[in-house]
Amino acid sequence: MTKYDEMYRSKLMSVEEALNLIQDGDLVGHAGRPVEPEKFLSQLHTIAGRVNHVDIVSMLNFTPHEFLVNPEYKDKFSIKSNFFGSATRESNKLGMTSFVPGHLFKGYQFLLERRQADIFALMVSPMDEFGYFHTVALSEAGDFLGASKKIIVEVNENLPRMHGYNQIHVRDVAAIIENHTAPQTIPRAVPGEIDKQIASYVAELVKDGDTLQVGIGTMPDCLLGMLKDRNDLGLHTEMISSCMTDLIQLGVVTGKRKTLHTGKTVGSFITGDKELFEFVNGNSHFLLRPTNYVNDPRVICQNDNMVAVNTALAVDLTGQIASEGVGNSQYSGTGGQFCYAQGAAWSKNGRFIIAMKSTAKNGTVSTIMPFLHPCTPVSVLRADADYVVTEYGVVRLRGMSIRERATALISIAHPKFRDELTQQAKDLKYI
Repeated sequence: MTKYDEMYRSKLMSVEEALNLIQDGDLVGHAGRPVEPEKFLSQLHTIAGRVNHVDIVSMLNFTPHEFLVNPEYKDKFSIKSNFFGSATRESNKLGMTSFVPGHLFKGYQFLLERRQADIFALMVSPMDEFGYFHTVALSEAGDFLGASKKIIVEVNENLPRMHGYNQIHVRDVAAIIENHTAPQTIPRAVPGEIDKQIASYVAELVKDGDTLQVGIGTMPDCLLGMLKDRNDLGLHTEMISSCMTDLIQLGVVTGKRKTLHTGKTVGSFITGDKELFEFVNGNSHFLLRPTNYVNDPRVICQNDNMVAVNTALAVDLTGQIASEGVGNSQYSGTGGQFCYAQGAAWSKNGRFIIAMKSTAKNGTVSTIMPFLHPCTPVSVLRADADYVVTEYGVVRLRGMSIRERATALISIAHPKFRDELTQQAKDLKYI
């Protein structure tokens, strides 16, 4: 037994013992999927009987834990999040979670400047022979690990070990919980015909040697599947997904022409299926860095030919892009979209692409609107809009006047909404 093994055993405890580290008035942060500390969070509500109030900073929750969605605990936990998953959306509707506006590359830095966290909890892979745990997600963890008084790790032998700035030493850990459950995975999406049409238009904008940032979902997965005839693509992206590994294995993604971190796929976290977790395990092709680095526009733009592909809920006729919510209904978060819009704009030969279906709500609503609904947050300013793609075509807004933008966007709206949009554009004196 090494000194690290002895240290590990001295800090190993039950979830109940780890929860006892939380005191009344504490600020507690936790990681989201795929390193959400499930056992810790599933029992977090049990401390309600001995504390008056605890501040919780949460991110990307999909599991409806009691502390999140049970109104019984509304006065015990004050929950904040800068990116909603399905459980945080439900919690927000119940008035239990409040949204924290901010770009993902700044993460929770501003919040932590106001107050140091007392505890941060996350799931990690088993300790190695040198005493290090590894995490496969460095979004909020990148901020909290260096700004928390105590770190609680939930060790899972089913998580991979990855290379990068993602190591936590056992000496820096206050408590260790073991929870060897199957990792939180997401199956590959099955694209429909509209997704395929949109992806085909986007694929035409991707050239040999480009460096890509692509999100998750049916269209992004479909797009990646259409790039198998490209050469020497690179990846600099906050999220590493399953379909990216196909292009790496085929030799399509090599990173050879990247002007930053040549030869490496750079990301902040992984989200995907079991095969992704197996492929990244010990794979030196990948380099994990905190989101405050990966999503920094000043870093992104150092990649020449940077192509960022994202989606939106709505785009108005002047080019304002709404991606995180409509009206006062918060759906997700600002995330890294604006960061990549700026980074791609500053990149030599860079392109920022919004790819979205032309309608929503079963075809009853146009996603291209004369103006955004009141209270809708603008995720990307119209001054930063570039390409917009729907199943009806591609327009490039950069350098266009409002008149030109309105006309161009109407041309790729769903045909059944074009006449109405044209009349609304005239009423607004856009055309």
